[in-house]
Amino acid sequence: MARNDPEWAFLDHNIDYTKVVSEADIDKLRRQGISEDHIQQEFYNNPNVGAIGTYYAKQINEMRLNGQIGDYPWNPNYPVYTTWDLGTVNNRIVFFQIIGSGKFFIDEYDDTTGGFDEICKHVEDLPYLRHMDILPPGAEGVESLAESRVSMLRSRGIKARVLKRKEIGGIEDRIECVRGQLPMIRIDQNKCAKTIEALSSYRQQYNSITRTYERYPAKDHSRHFADAFGYACQAFRFLQ
Repeated sequence: MARNDPEWAFLDHNIDYTKVVSEADIDKLRRQGISEDHIQQEFYNNPNVGAIGTYYAKQINEMRLNGQIGDYPWNPNYPVYTTWDLGTVNNRIVFFQIIGSGKFFIDEYDDTTGGFDEICKHVEDLPYLRHMDILPPGAEGVESLAESRVSMLRSRGIKARVLKRKEIGGIEDRIECVRGQLPMIRIDQNKCAKTIEALSSYRQQYNSITRTYERYPAKDHSRHFADAFGYACQAFRFLQ
């Protein structure tokens, strides 16, 4: 806005202009392990990079600019799928539809009670024609209750599928899968606000001792919806 508004003073003085830091200095920082996003943000005034250490923030910014995040409500002519991130307390669900070659995320559910019956009732009360509920690896294992969660879903007449670890790999595989799928995805900004925020915030764990980012994600509020979204991206190939 400031760049294009004559009433604003706008100065874009990066190192190419100031010459305070040389390209040799920048190359040295790269060899020391400073990320390219950090370099672009701090030395070249590039606003199109994500927050340092984030996995998807840059792509989410691009999706906003491209109109991929906007008004994408439920289409009643197509079935709805869900993917779940399950915990003892924190449970997150994302709802999506596959329409042609497009993937549309239309809703989310944020539960912090840990009451699985309440979660199922909420999902069942929604007007969506659910075709399948997809659960993360480990959901078939025996829990504190006599029945596993996936068995509970099936007992309620819900078609459920459990993703296998050998099918989807580890966390790094899930992150790369999301990055590859985001260009084909549309997200409803009204009903998926927490999912969008989580994807923007999802980041690497920062080591305050070494002052570097670890290879694994931080265990913060963003990981639950980010994981549920990631499971959806990994499930797409089973749903075509």
